Amino acid sequence: MKIRTLIIEGDESLRRLLVEIVQRRGHQVTACADPGHCLLYGSRETPACSRPEACSDILFLDLDRGWRSGLDLLEKQKSLGCRLLVDNRAWITVDVSLYHPQEAAHRVAAVGCRVFEKPFRVEAINAWLSECEGRLREASPA
Repeated sequence: MKIRTLIIEGDESLRRLLVEIVQRRGHQVTACADPGHCLLYGSRETPACSRPEACSDILFLDLDRGWRSGLDLLEKQKSLGCRLLVDNRAWITVDVSLYHPQEAAHRVAAVGCRVFEKPFRVEAINAWLSECEGRLREASPA
């Protein structure tokens, strides 16, 4: 079974680049500009994720929509039981320091996600994807 990667990236050129990187690795890719794919996004009433399994194996998230940042959604996913491995979530952002450096560092550590600041290096993305693939191999039944 192919690894399923979800890319939520508002910038079309970056979304295409990430899709190309991930497809070259043989992943099944879902890419979108809007985070509506996540049932937890935008819902204030949802008590927990209702999906029986993770909607993807790897997540790239670049979201900055006013009061909602990618970090906000990652925190919500973690607190409401998203089934995606925490270490297989990446937040892509322009500059973490825009979110108050100490607060952002604490929040990122609490969520446990990987952070890629723009501009990112393709080699860094590929290295992280290799780590994710290794975790998925370890987690899957033999």
